[in-house]
Amino acid sequence: MGDVMDAARLQVAADPGGLHVDDPAGGAGIPDPEDTDAWTLDIQNTWGGTLAAGDIDGWVDVFASVVAGPHRTLDEVDPEVVRRVREMARGTISKHTPDEPDRSVPVTDIPARAKSITVPVLAINGALDAAAQIAMADRLVDAVADGRTITVEGTAHYANMEQPRVFTKFLLEWLSDLPA
Repeated sequence: MGDVMDAARLQVAADPGGLHVDDPAGGAGIPDPEDTDAWTLDIQNTWGGTLAAGDIDGWVDVFASVVAGPHRTLDEVDPEVVRRVREMARGTISKHTPDEPDRSVPVTDIPARAKSITVPVLAINGALDAAAQIAMADRLVDAVADGRTITVEGTAHYANMEQPRVFTKFLLEWLSDLPA
């Protein structure tokens, strides 16, 4: 994202929904292996197992379960949000093949690199998201020079999809408070 920002001469970046439980060593937060909750570990292990087995339907099911978070069931989430996340996940996984090379680039020394972030950072967390995900975002906000956290009540990992008006309101208020 940094190269894109440099090329566009941007001072602020937005990464809605930037934290992902499948990426404990990266994403948009600072991971801490000591701070991973049981729910997140179970999701990571189950997700990895379905992918290793080539179980695409199972992989999509695990991906969709993140919508609810650890404090509720999928039955307690708007079915349209769950449908859209399932569609997103299936679209993503269908673009890959079992024999393709792994092109992921591990991000190293995240805490030190985060301290060099000079643009304002806003983490918008769902109150019902996994503790490890919220803690990862909090560590990022604490590490940067100008960081802030906002919580959207009644949502988990996809606060932007569950409560789009509230999410957008928080984001626009934060953006309007930034220096010109």
